[in-house]
Amino acid sequence: EAGAQEEARTSHDAVDAAHQRDPAFLRVLHSAIACYHGERRISLGQAIVSEQNLVKTGSGNRQRLQALKRELRATEEVLARNEDAARSIPGGLARCSSPTVAAVAHCLGLERAEPACEPEEIQQYVRFVR
Repeated sequence: EAGAQEEARTSHDAVDAAHQRDPAFLRVLHSAIACYHGERRISLGQAIVSEQNLVKTGSGNRQRLQALKRELRATEEVLARNEDAARSIPGGLARCSSPTVAAVAHCLGLERAEPACEPEEIQQYVRFVR
């Protein structure tokens, strides 16, 4: 079992190294990151406004509000780094509605895998990000 795991890890490392030089792979990857974190920024912004309103009325949670703000800052940092990395991609970022980009963006937001995220093509992108 240990040998099989080491072989899989070596194989994944080789594939990941090849993907670092593949503009088409990087285009999908950076597009999915931009789509996922763009949506996340919107939902966090809405949650912050909602929690701020609750805090004003006395029924909100200040710790939750601060945690949401930290998450938003982290998401904005990821978006800024991703934007810098994506500048060199031929053709720029792909649309969020592109099937592969949409699938990868969806799977990036999951803590547990689901059937739509199991194909090896999708797993290559998710593994590369993590």
